[in-house]
Amino acid sequence: MSIKETILKLIDLIKEAENEYNQALSDNERRSSGELHRWARKEIIAHTARWSERQLDNILRGQRGEPFINYDNYLEMNDQDFPEIQKLTWEEALQLSSSARRQLRNLLMNFDEQDFVRTDLLPSGI
Repeated sequence: MSIKETILKLIDLIKEAENEYNQALSDNERRSSGELHRWARKEIIAHTARWSERQLDNILRGQRGEPFINYDNYLEMNDQDFPEIQKLTWEEALQLSSSARRQLRNLLMNFDEQDFVRTDLLPSGI
């Protein structure tokens, strides 16, 4: 299996796992909100989507020949993101996650195999 096929398959597996996770939760678990240092399930889903969006932005930067944004202060950023993602409903968190995953998958579908090893095109952590 090629690098591209493997990455796309991983994205698809994340979608499947998220769907299974959603089905396994009670309505109360879906409605609950967490706290800054004890996030609820919807906040974890939204948090992961936010970081996928940041990675997507960096890939687009690489395509345009722009420098990547380094997120050395990621823990501080997580804390700053929390109030916004805490307000999301379960459905909104899933929608955010689905959108980020779909955008990332669509972008990577257009990559050639050699693009996946280019350090000027993909930031570390992808």
